[in-house]
Amino acid sequence: DNTPALGSNGVPGLLVSSDGSLWIGTNGGGLIRKSVAGAFRAFGKDAGISSPSVFSILEDHAGAIWAGTENGGVCKLFAERFTCFDGPGRLRGAVVRSLVEDSSGRVCAVTDRDSYLCFDGKDFQPEALEGLKTGGSIFTATRSPDGSIWLGTAGGLYRLDGRKAEPVRSNLIPEDAA
Repeated sequence: DNTPALGSNGVPGLLVSSDGSLWIGTNGGGLIRKSVAGAFRAFGKDAGISSPSVFSILEDHAGAIWAGTENGGVCKLFAERFTCFDGPGRLRGAVVRSLVEDSSGRVCAVTDRDSYLCFDGKDFQPEALEGLKTGGSIFTATRSPDGSIWLGTAGGLYRLDGRKAEPVRSNLIPEDAA
């Protein structure tokens, strides 16, 4: 075993938050916070986390911590306790692969069900993205400093312009062709 405090050797999610804490999403051991001082704190069902598997972690512009789970939706930390949202059933049974905050401050989730859902202040709602051809899966999302949201999919790389997904074309030369 690696670090016994983790409760699981599988670590699919990591985040260093603005206070310097390391947040560790585990595959079966819940969410763990390692403080700057080195103390570990586990967040599991007793702290409101709806699933022991946390695949993605985000700190939003206000400093709130969000955790994307397997089969348990997205959970947000409020005063050392998590509140979970399941997108009226749309996140139940799904793996939240990635969390991203858009330029308007909405937290959005990418799932293994080829879904892109954004928090409306009450719960996660699906976003229809025009032009997105994922090849069956959205794997990840990130935001660049200019506010653009980038999606990595089985069908290639996309940049969101509002609700329009624009495929990114490249003229890269493969390494072995040089």
